Amino acid sequence: MFLTSGAIQGFFSVKTAPHTKFVLELADNENISIISLMWSSQTKKTTTAMGIIFKNMVESYDNAFIMFPTAKALPKMIKHKVEPILKGCLPLKDLVEKNREDEGKRKNTFHYETSKNILSILSPVDTKSITARWMMFDEIAEMHISVISEAEERAKTYKDIGYKSIRVSTQVDEDDAINYSFNASEAKFMYMMKCPKCNHLFYPAPHHLKTISIDEYRGEREVDKFELLSKYVPIASKKAHLECEECSYKIYDAERIKIIDNDECEWVEVNVVQNKDGRLIFEETKEKTPYFESVGLAVNTMCMSDVPIKEFIRKEVEALVASPDDREYLYRKYYAGDWNILYKSQTGEYHKAKDILKISNSLKRGEVRDDTNAIHIQVDLQENRLYIVVAGVRFGNGMVMDIIDYAEVYNEGIGLDWDYLEELLDKRWTKQSGEEMIFRSCGVDIRGFAFREETRSYDAMRFIAKYQEKLSSYGVLETDSIIYATIGLDKTPSAGTSYVEKKQKVTKEDGERVEIKAIHFSNFKIKSTYFNMLNRAIKKSNGEDIQESSLIYINNDIVDEVNNTENINSRSLFINHMVSEHLAREVKDGKVARQDIYVKKYSGVRNDYLDCIVGCILQSLYHVTYRTQKKDKLELSDKEIDDILSDIYDKI
Repeated sequence: MFLTSGAIQGFFSVKTAPHTKFVLELADNENISIISLMWSSQTKKTTTAMGIIFKNMVESYDNAFIMFPTAKALPKMIKHKVEPILKGCLPLKDLVEKNREDEGKRKNTFHYETSKNILSILSPVDTKSITARWMMFDEIAEMHISVISEAEERAKTYKDIGYKSIRVSTQVDEDDAINYSFNASEAKFMYMMKCPKCNHLFYPAPHHLKTISIDEYRGEREVDKFELLSKYVPIASKKAHLECEECSYKIYDAERIKIIDNDECEWVEVNVVQNKDGRLIFEETKEKTPYFESVGLAVNTMCMSDVPIKEFIRKEVEALVASPDDREYLYRKYYAGDWNILYKSQTGEYHKAKDILKISNSLKRGEVRDDTNAIHIQVDLQENRLYIVVAGVRFGNGMVMDIIDYAEVYNEGIGLDWDYLEELLDKRWTKQSGEEMIFRSCGVDIRGFAFREETRSYDAMRFIAKYQEKLSSYGVLETDSIIYATIGLDKTPSAGTSYVEKKQKVTKEDGERVEIKAIHFSNFKIKSTYFNMLNRAIKKSNGEDIQESSLIYINNDIVDEVNNTENINSRSLFINHMVSEHLAREVKDGKVARQDIYVKKYSGVRNDYLDCIVGCILQSLYHVTYRTQKKDKLELSDKEIDDILSDIYDKI
């Protein structure tokens, strides 16, 4: 093939990409039908796969197709990927007609007709009734494995004379099609680097990449993200190297490139092994697979000579200094794209909605247990609506909480949501015995909105000031009922406490300047308390011997509403919110480490009711209402509060 686009043009040579030589040799093996290239970005996987397809087209009279993930991407893929490589394929160049044709109504299915066969360029929606002996699936991580299997099933008509299916992609998710294909292959190979000193072979991974750490660079100083990017990255790049795990020999970039260019890396057959924490690791096989029809091959960018190590340092720091929401995304791209190692943010198994259905109590929606000692209400502020959760707390050895009620109220531009909240706060909650209760506290989360007039946060703070005055006019003491603002922080507040009390100034509608109470709290610490309570409740529902402390329940009607088909979208929303997050990890000094932050499971999922429940837990801790009805936060030190939190953690 003659490459007509890209950084290096001319005849394709295995000298510039030595790892492709072994793959091309495997492709000539008539016994091998399925080849899965789980390669990182810029490793020439698409060029290699197309080379295999075009070679077989030249040597046979049979059809071929190349599939891309979406129909929308086809025109661009054809223009920038297929046509340049096709035109550079000398045996096919003169046979391909100048004008491509679309197949009738399938405007996204393009055909290149030759004197011998037809090459179809298509998307997964165009697979019906298309049979080809030579198949290439590009970026299959974005496809479903069933689409690929369906096309290969029809190719079995060529079973007796042999067919080729080339599956190509970087790794994106734990269960994506390329990961599935690689792990399901009868033989698996990884392109490994050889240590120049001890000849140990290893697949370059994040823990092999060493440099001066950020902590070493920072010392005792405060360093902002701009200095990390502009000053730390250049210094760390110069000191960056791979370290052999056997003899600790340091491989700097110049020597790494020499190893690759001299074809001193090796393909090693491996087995996939699942270790104790559930991660998949790869071990060299003791006995080679003598015969196989499917093969998986893995390469990461570190084994490419034209990608310098300093790129890895720069990308890691860019992810490190990004916002929490962007950080997770950048790390996933960084690992999948460059290392071809799955970045697994999860430290424990995901909670599922069906788990929540098990932790219901026997109460109807709005009912309160007789032994409930306090009711807390939390409000999550959104641009056009309020999310609200009402929780009852019972005393005991730990915090036992019942989710009594919830609501999603839209303001529709006329403040209806604040009217609803005021009516809710005025409500008297009735226990099963008939005794009435008023709410102990109400928190309104105002984080995420600027503290400027005519904003939602200002509306919230004005409402807080107004309603607190209303409570005072009723003769209600602060030790009985109080409303305040809550602000969740990604970092733990000063002195390592779970929360700190502050004052926030606001100008009321009549112009008076007043202060309201605001509780700044550690998202991580309070959310950890929530997930600990949730875990214990789920375990108890599964029959484990769990004491009646540090648990969370949901009134039965709320759970039952999930099964109401007429309201399934709105009602199941509450349950889905409760399990919308998981504990994340980040990378420090090239190693995956626990990160004190909870993140959404996937982009777009809503977590508003979860935040409300977390706010109710914060309030219970702040007022210590799950310990004794008499003691209030004002009588306890921050250390005592953290000791209570530790008690809850220790129960897990």
